[in-house]
Amino acid sequence: MAPHRSQGPSRQDGPPEGDEPPDEELSRLAELLHPRAGILWEKSKKRRLICAIDSTGFSIWRYVRWLSIAHGRRKRRKDFLKLHFIVDCKSLLILSFKVTSPFRADSRQVEELLKFIGSLGRLCADKAYLSRKICDLIAKHGGRPYISIKRNVVRIRAQGSKAWREMLVMWRRSRKLYKKRYHRRSLAETAVSTVKRRFDHTLYSRKRKGQKNELRLKVLTYNLSIVARLPARFG
Repeated sequence: MAPHRSQGPSRQDGPPEGDEPPDEELSRLAELLHPRAGILWEKSKKRRLICAIDSTGFSIWRYVRWLSIAHGRRKRRKDFLKLHFIVDCKSLLILSFKVTSPFRADSRQVEELLKFIGSLGRLCADKAYLSRKICDLIAKHGGRPYISIKRNVVRIRAQGSKAWREMLVMWRRSRKLYKKRYHRRSLAETAVSTVKRRFDHTLYSRKRKGQKNELRLKVLTYNLSIVARLPARFG
């Protein structure tokens, strides 16, 4: 029987961040869904990849409630989980992903996501990932960063980061070329919007572990649908 899709508030109290402790250990299902375990990851190692990194939220059918001390009344919001992922811009396969609680910073997930990218060529990212540390991580994995530059970045100020310096020098020399390469990042949005459109953007499992596995299954099914449509390339 399908779960009830009531939009009423849950009986949970406490701040949004404390909904449930994050599940750090991968379940058996997560291991099976992991890109490193299957042919998708194996095929990606054969060429230098042009990738894009992003994150998005998947809503959960229930609400969470908490008491606001500042305003002296109860508040509520729709609960959700966050999917951090890296997409191959050529095939639109999701090569690496991680499911976290809603308020985990995007930039802190980069190192773990990059571990499963076989041969990185370029990585495109939005302003949320703009830092010297992330540029160095991308360079460490053999790639070149193409990150959206903020308006307040007026000087290079590498502070020992060679990758940061090279990225800003490239941006200054040819902004048109830099923006053209950076805008491959929009393909990450294309991939995840396809996941939401085909398999729904709402999670219906009641427990947090089930919700995470439900989201992982959506990603796996999406990847398999891409492989099925491109037999000549991945067969």
